[in-house]
Amino acid sequence: FTAVVLLTLTLGIGANTAIFTLVDAALLRPLPYREPERLVHLWETHRGDVDDRSEASYPDFLDWRAQSRSFTAIEGYDETNLTVTGDGEPLMLRGARVTPGFFAMLGVTPLLGRAFDVADAVAGGARIVMLSHAYWQRRLGGDPQVIGRPLTLDGRRYRIIGVLPPAFHFAPVDDAELWLPLDQAASRASERFNHWLNVVGRLAQRVSPDAARSDLSGIMRRLAAQYPETNAGRDVAVVPLREQIVGPVRPTLLVLFGAV
Repeated sequence: FTAVVLLTLTLGIGANTAIFTLVDAALLRPLPYREPERLVHLWETHRGDVDDRSEASYPDFLDWRAQSRSFTAIEGYDETNLTVTGDGEPLMLRGARVTPGFFAMLGVTPLLGRAFDVADAVAGGARIVMLSHAYWQRRLGGDPQVIGRPLTLDGRRYRIIGVLPPAFHFAPVDDAELWLPLDQAASRASERFNHWLNVVGRLAQRVSPDAARSDLSGIMRRLAAQYPETNAGRDVAVVPLREQIVGPVRPTLLVLFGAV
């Protein structure tokens, strides 16, 4: 009887600790960015169906950035896979391409080196890369002299300009280990019909997500009149970044927490 009671208590305490750790990290603890409550994810939708969401086209993203007054910053990211050669066995890793102000918008300062700037995204610019802290430690031994070293990605030579801090995680691409600037001359950048860019914005002070959505919806109506072939009937959804990250798993976590 004593053994059964002790085993039950041990399992119960362990399960409570494990599930509370998950709930704390996902639902209670603030996101690890500067003023995370002001960060939102922006989606294109169809009018009358806000659940039918898609990424933005690059031209629409540029119009949101130029015309909206509800944000202090609007930046984009796109997931990618990259093959690394030259340091040990060839390895395919997950990466992301981001607009130049992405890390500044999040309030993330590199541990080593620098983040991207506007000059890094011009057509034909230098090939540069930022590393996750995990990649820097695992593949490069945490070498403090890594800035400026070459790295071969997809058969092309890149130069390392920065290492991200160990606490940095961006859940939509949480396991991305290589970060590159988004080239504004990419073939998809001029295609308004091509919806591929994920967009995150930082709300201005005292601007609510609903107010920002109203602002962007007005822009989309003007774009629909200007580009009816690609933008007719399109609208915008503004989702708090925390909700975007944990929304699908929130009910499951709460049910598990209650059950445990």
